[in-house]
Amino acid sequence: MNETVIHSGTMAHMKVFKVFIDDKYMYTIRCDGIIVNTPTGSTAYSLSAGGPIIEPKLDLLALVPMFPQSLNCSPIIINGKSTVRIEFDCADDYSEPIAINCDGQVTMNADTKSTVIIRQHHIPLTLIHPEGYDYYGVLRQKLSWGQNIV
Repeated sequence: MNETVIHSGTMAHMKVFKVFIDDKYMYTIRCDGIIVNTPTGSTAYSLSAGGPIIEPKLDLLALVPMFPQSLNCSPIIINGKSTVRIEFDCADDYSEPIAINCDGQVTMNADTKSTVIIRQHHIPLTLIHPEGYDYYGVLRQKLSWGQNIV
C-alpha cells in the first residue's frame, strides 16, 4: 500500500539495478536501493530519501533511488497502472542477497538472479477519512509548513 524498498541489505553497499517500466527498459542504476511508492507512501520513507509528495487522489507511483552513485539520477513519477520490473546486475557479487521490504513490515531476501515485479492489485483499496479531513492541513502539521522557523 505504501512502498516497496529493494536494497542491498547492507548499509552503504551499492548494487546495480536494471529498471523496466511496462517491459520497456528505463535505466541501469548503481545505488544502495530503490523505493517504489504510492501516493500514500510518499510522505514516509520516500520523502526522507528525496522523493516527491504525491496527492493521494492521483494514480501514480514514484521511483526514488537511494543514494545513487550518479548525480544525474532523479526520482521519477510514473502511471500507477504501470508494471515496474527490477532486475539485478550483480555478476561480481552473487553471495549477498537482495533485501525486499514491503511497507516496513514484510522483509524477504531474493537471490541476485531474481526479478522483482511491482504492480497494482486488481482490487482497489478505499481509504475512509473522518468528516472534515483536510489533507493539506495534515501536511502542514506533519511537515511544520507555515510555522516560524526562528
